[in-house]
Amino acid sequence: MSRICALQLPTQPLSEARLDYYLKICADENARLVVLGEYVLNSFFKEL
Repeated sequence: MSRICALQLPTQPLSEARLDYYLKICADENARLVVLGEYVLNSFFKEL
């Protein structure tokens, strides 16, 4: 059976440390697929 992690996060800063933290948790749980929201890495709406 495959494991899927769906992360609902606010836009993350350019620092990768926080995203790496969440991805490590997914890897530790043997997730085969990680789904991120559309604007997790893009602050488009905050820049308008």
